Amino acid sequence: MTESRQDTIKALRAFNRFHTRTFGVLDASFMGSGLSLVEARVLYEVARKAPVLASDIRAVLAIDAGYLSRIVARFETRGLIVRGRGHDARQRPITLTDAGQALFRSIDSDVYRQVSDSIAHLDAAGRAALSLALNTVVDLLGGDLETV
Repeated sequence: MTESRQDTIKALRAFNRFHTRTFGVLDASFMGSGLSLVEARVLYEVARKAPVLASDIRAVLAIDAGYLSRIVARFETRGLIVRGRGHDARQRPITLTDAGQALFRSIDSDVYRQVSDSIAHLDAAGRAALSLALNTVVDLLGGDLETV
């Protein structure tokens, strides 16, 4: 039996719905953090790459410059980040404050626990099969796990 294009699209869309529901991706507050998913992802990028420029975050997330600017301003107002000196406003390196690091650690810990709970029923072979399948999906869709 050959998989039709429509069957593949249907399967991928079903998986996307499963994933968003299972991991609460569409919740107003990601992991109860008070941040949207996009904001949590920006926080992750700062935590992972600090000091980081807003332009680098934009490149990784493919996010609108104005939207990112508003997120960065909110983070700064909330005391989650500090912006260093740069050549101009777009070139100011961003780092997390202690409060930002604490929030990131809390979200990261919650995500780790949620994912761990979701695979707790799998044995070693099941975990290996899942890892292979997920890596295969990324490979087949032309992704790069180093940039996500």
